[in-house]
Amino acid sequence: IRLFLSGLVSGLMLGNLWKQWLENEWLAWSVGPFLAYSMSFAITTLILEVILRFKLISKKYLITYPGSNVRQLSTKTSEKGAETLSVWNQIIQAFWVVSGPAAILNKLVGKPLFSYIDGHPSLVKAYGELPSVTNVFITIIIMEVVGDFFLYWGHRIQHEIPFLWERFHKFHHSLKTPTPVGTLYIDNVDASLQGSLPVLLTWLIVRPHLFCFYLYIFL
Repeated sequence: IRLFLSGLVSGLMLGNLWKQWLENEWLAWSVGPFLAYSMSFAITTLILEVILRFKLISKKYLITYPGSNVRQLSTKTSEKGAETLSVWNQIIQAFWVVSGPAAILNKLVGKPLFSYIDGHPSLVKAYGELPSVTNVFITIIIMEVVGDFFLYWGHRIQHEIPFLWERFHKFHHSLKTPTPVGTLYIDNVDASLQGSLPVLLTWLIVRPHLFCFYLYIFL
């Protein structure tokens, strides 16, 4: 299976590109995770928005709050301060979270932090050979379990601690009706508690192959 994967990559003329990518630590530790997450969010959001727009799923399976529907958000304020927000405003905020100043700082810190902790003098020697399918499968399952644990508590504490709720997490709940793009209608600190920190802690515990790390972020 490993030979099949390696042959497939070589056949697509990506083998050398992967090694060249690993030779640049800024690409490996900063740009790579950024691209994995950005592509995942864009693809998933696009598919789900199309499903909603063209009504390809029954409305009974969608999460909506009383007095609202999929696209028409209530103008009344709920107990958690929900308000009317256009999808376009949600897209702008999502872009700000993914590509704004906090995201850029995250990438600048990511390279030296990951590189120092990883400790491999050569990423090509450490990660140049692709892992087996079995290794990928097992690693992803472990990372999903570990990461979900930290994500849960990163979310939970923001509901339990009034300061975190009022200052950060309440912003996300201003959406009366959840939408795919609204996933990232979120404060940057909230995003760190539910995204960046869980990913970092999961990587520290599992110490996966870099390919598995990218795949985990993408998924």
